[in-house]
Amino acid sequence: MKSTLSIPSGTSDLYGDQFARRDYTLSVIREVYELFGSEPLQTPTFEHEQVFDGHHGDGEKIQFRFADSGKTPLVLRYDLTVPMARFLAMNQGIPRPFKRYQISSAFRDDTVGNGHHREFTQCDADTVGVAHPTADAEVVAMAMHGLTELGFRTFIIRINHRGIIKGLSEYACKPSTDGNRVPRAIDFVDKYTHLGMAGIIPELINRGLTNPEAKKLAGVLMFKGTPEETFKYLEELLSDDMARKSVAELRTI
Repeated sequence: MKSTLSIPSGTSDLYGDQFARRDYTLSVIREVYELFGSEPLQTPTFEHEQVFDGHHGDGEKIQFRFADSGKTPLVLRYDLTVPMARFLAMNQGIPRPFKRYQISSAFRDDTVGNGHHREFTQCDADTVGVAHPTADAEVVAMAMHGLTELGFRTFIIRINHRGIIKGLSEYACKPSTDGNRVPRAIDFVDKYTHLGMAGIIPELINRGLTNPEAKKLAGVLMFKGTPEETFKYLEELLSDDMARKSVAELRTI
C-alpha cells in the first residue's frame, strides 16, 4: 500500500550520510567564524511580528505569520540579521565591536524552486560598531578562508555596496517612492546577464523598470572589466558624491 505521508514542499529530511556531510560542513564554518573572533549567538525560532515588520519590503509578503493562544502576532524568523539587531537593542551594554555568528534555520513562504527552500540553514556573521572598511574586508577574508577550508579551489566572491546601488538608481531611473525597485531588479537580473542586453532588458522591465530605464541599467550591468577598470567606469558614470565615496570605499575593501 502506497503511503500518503509527505513533508511540506521546500523542506527536507536529512539522514545518515546526508546529515553527516551537512554536520561536517557546518562544523568547518563554525571553526572559521571562531578563528576570526566571532562568538556564537542563538535567538528564538519565532519572534514578535513587529520585530520584523518594516525591514524586508516585499520580503514581508513571504513571512510565515501566526498567533499564539493569547493572540500575540508572531513570525518565523525570515533571516538572522534582524534578530541580531533586536538582541543588541535589548542588550545595549554589550561592548563594541560586537562580533557574532549564528547558524540556524530561517523560513520564507516563497515559491519553491531550484535553490529556493522554505526552510533552510543560514550561516551569518556580522561585526557591529566598526565604521572602517577593514570590517567588511574581514568578512570577505572569512568567506575566502571558509571556502578554502571546505576544499574549494576555484570560486568567485561577489561584493556590492549599497551606496553604489543607490547611485545607479539615480543614474538610471526617475525618482520613485519605491526605493527598492532597482536593488530588486539588479538582484534578480544578475542571474541572467549571460543573456546579453537583448535578454536582460525584458527581465528588468518585468521587475518594474520602464524601457528607457531598463536600457540604461542594462548597459551598466553588462560592463566587463577588471576591478580597477570597473571602479573608474563607475566614478565617471555616477555624479552623486555619496555614490563616488562608496566606490572609493569598495576600492579600499
